[in-house]
Amino acid sequence: MNSLGFGYNLVAHNYILHGLGKAGHIDHAMKWFESMEVKDSFTYTIIVRNLCRARRFLCASKIMVLCLNSGFRILRATQRAVIDGLCSIGYTNEVRKLKLKLRANCSVSSLLLQIV
Repeated sequence: MNSLGFGYNLVAHNYILHGLGKAGHIDHAMKWFESMEVKDSFTYTIIVRNLCRARRFLCASKIMVLCLNSGFRILRATQRAVIDGLCSIGYTNEVRKLKLKLRANCSVSSLLLQIV
């Protein structure tokens, strides 16, 4: 989009990412996601949700951890979809690690709210 003379528009990029995933082009969506300069919590939620739809729960889990490390949060329903999907395919160790990471992230954000 930048090559066409448009400025960077995160909302437009998120819509394209959502459309690619919804149409079933998850590989193209992943390439688009990796090429994005700016990402927010909606961007991460969109890609994780689309990966869950494609039943790529392990990849969704890794991106969710990346999101948490970047300081963003993913919607609770999407978190639940990843956890349920990992349980359904037998990755209980990954579920345990992910839950620990989610709890640690929630406790850090609650501490920040108490300080402010």
